[in-house]
Amino acid sequence: MDKNTFMELVATYGSNPSHWHDDNRQAMLAYLKANPETSALIAQEAALDKFLSARLPEAPAHLETLVLNEMALALSTKQAKPSAPAFPSTFWKQFFQPLPISMGLGLASICLAGVLSAPLIADILNPPYMVVVIDTIAGDILLLN
Repeated sequence: MDKNTFMELVATYGSNPSHWHDDNRQAMLAYLKANPETSALIAQEAALDKFLSARLPEAPAHLETLVLNEMALALSTKQAKPSAPAFPSTFWKQFFQPLPISMGLGLASICLAGVLSAPLIADILNPPYMVVVIDTIAGDILLLN
């Protein structure tokens, strides 16, 4: 075991050897005995462990019993059956599901047709032609009276 691995494992598991992983514990204890300079690192981690454990609030004594009882109750109750599908029959489902898609495609095609035909309509309804059209329509209407 090298120094970096030892430092990483101590930073991960803390300074207490009983908290160290079983696979690494013997190698870490051997490295600790062989390298006395690592005791400073252990002391630093012990201070950090003490600080962190002092900040933890004490759990109520009945908390474990409460959690176990709630889990047993939740597991013993029967699960509700899933609700009915939104569309009761296959026919209606096949009819109504593609409806929004087809409406959206229809609206998009109408908008595209309007955009593409706008220059043509503007050319047809150019003011000189429009005057002739209005004059002809107005004259026909006036003649009918």
